[in-house]
Amino acid sequence: MKPSRGEADASARPKARTRLLNLLKALVTLVLLGVVATTVDLRRVGQALFNVRWSDLLLAFFLYQLGILVRAYRWQALLRGQGVKASLSRLVDLYYVGTFFNSFLPSGFGGDVVRVLEVLQDGTQGGTAVSTVLVDRLMGLEVLLVMALCALPFCWHIVPWSAATTVLALLGGTTLALCALLSRRLAESLMQRSKWVRKALGQKLGNAPTSWAHYEQRALLRAAGASLVFNLLLILAQALLGRAVGVRIALGYFFVFVPIISALLTLPISISGFGVREGGYVLLFGQAGVGAGEATAMSLLFYGLNLATGLVGAGLYLWQALTGRRPRPHSRQSPHGMVK
Repeated sequence: MKPSRGEADASARPKARTRLLNLLKALVTLVLLGVVATTVDLRRVGQALFNVRWSDLLLAFFLYQLGILVRAYRWQALLRGQGVKASLSRLVDLYYVGTFFNSFLPSGFGGDVVRVLEVLQDGTQGGTAVSTVLVDRLMGLEVLLVMALCALPFCWHIVPWSAATTVLALLGGTTLALCALLSRRLAESLMQRSKWVRKALGQKLGNAPTSWAHYEQRALLRAAGASLVFNLLLILAQALLGRAVGVRIALGYFFVFVPIISALLTLPISISGFGVREGGYVLLFGQAGVGAGEATAMSLLFYGLNLATGLVGAGLYLWQALTGRRPRPHSRQSPHGMVK
């Protein structure tokens, strides 16, 4: 039976909206990159990249890969807090694959969607899959901002007031979002009213909305500890990228600026963060006396780290698909969404 005209129009509207949003993102990206290109000496950017110190760059790459392992452990802790057993190697694979999709899809959240869909195939219930990915992302940003807040008293004399107030505002917003996500009553209400989530995941959501708030305290503490370790690795990697292009500033700047840049990159206003990332580096590190060319080079190197990591994920995904080694669940799912 052919769908009615009304049904066809209804199904076409989301696609048209997505195309429009992607077009707007492309426009914003071009405008932001145009502003950066007209305000930054591109020759200095090229010179900084040409003279990059490879030892610092390779060490930053190593720390970033170590961070993938730590983030996978954080996700595993959250899944176990929901009663779901998942191997660390499987979650490391999914983080690499997710990084690939985050690097190449316009939304910047494609990797999160892929991670949700993959653990759904492994037998995890829909609400559990969605909640662990959301809490995983928010937990990382929350701990990063708390670290920035703790660093402020020690570098108050060197950090601009505008950056300090931005950290406080972002921390407040992220804390509210995380508390809302972990509130059982609000979780049930949001899941009941979020038709787009149910439509995207279909019947796989089942009766799992309450799982959003069902986390053991021990699981959250483990996830917070993993976030602390990962964010230290991230900040050190960023500092090494700065050294790689000749930037010599106090480490305290990185403790404050990196959280702000990370928060900016979660805003879905440009394609893969282009323009936002470069502008953020120039604006923030410029207040620490870093030249616009060097700051832009730092931002491009950080994107390069993400891109290289994503290519590792693409290789894993392709190799598993071609060899038929895509992991599949070996356990049976219980009625409550727990993998036994």
